[in-house]
Amino acid sequence: MKKILSTAVSALIFTLFFSSTKPAQAYESFQSFRARPISLNVDFQYYKTTENFNADGSKASLLPHHSFQNITLNPKLRWQFGSSFALLAGFNYANAESNDNVFSRKNALVNRVDLGAEYLFINDVWVRVFGRMRYAYSLEKIEFAGDAALTSNGASEINPELVINLDFEGGFYSFLKGGVNVRGEGLSTLGTYGAGSEL
Repeated sequence: MKKILSTAVSALIFTLFFSSTKPAQAYESFQSFRARPISLNVDFQYYKTTENFNADGSKASLLPHHSFQNITLNPKLRWQFGSSFALLAGFNYANAESNDNVFSRKNALVNRVDLGAEYLFINDVWVRVFGRMRYAYSLEKIEFAGDAALTSNGASEINPELVINLDFEGGFYSFLKGGVNVRGEGLSTLGTYGAGSEL
C-alpha cells in the first residue's frame, strides 16, 4: 500500500510539472517492455492547417484558400529475444499536399526508415527500467531550390532514452521517460520526455 501511495504522489508531481510545459502532442508506441516475442504497431495521422509560423515563433494565418495537409502511416515491428533484449524496425510513409489557390503541389513517398534496440536493466515485481536507442534515417532530401511539397524535415535522428514502467494489477501501467533527440541537417537537439498510463 505504501508503494502504491508513493507512486500516486510521484505521478501527481510529474503531472503538475508537465502540465506547466507546452505539450508536443506526440504519439509513441511500445512504452512497456512487453513479454511477447513479436509486436506490431501501426500509427496513422492526418494533419491539415491554414496557419504557419513566423520567425519569432508566433502563428500567422495563411492567405484565404491556402492550406497544407500531411497524411502519415508509420508501421513498427518489435522482436523480443529472451527476457531483456528487443529490436525495433519500421518506416514512415507520408502524403503531403500544399494548396495556394492556384497550384496544388503533391508529394508521396517513404521518407524515413527506423531502426532501434531496447535493453531491460531492472525487472522488479512492480517496476521495470529499460533503455531504448533509436535511429531514424531520412530518405527525403530537402532541395531549397525545389518546389515540391515536403513530407518531413529531411533530417536523420538519433534518440536514446530511458523508460520507467510502473506495473499494476489488471494490465494497467504507467510510464515515465526522458531522453534526447539529436537531429542532423543543422536542426537543434531536443530534450524529450513523457508521462502516461495505458491499459
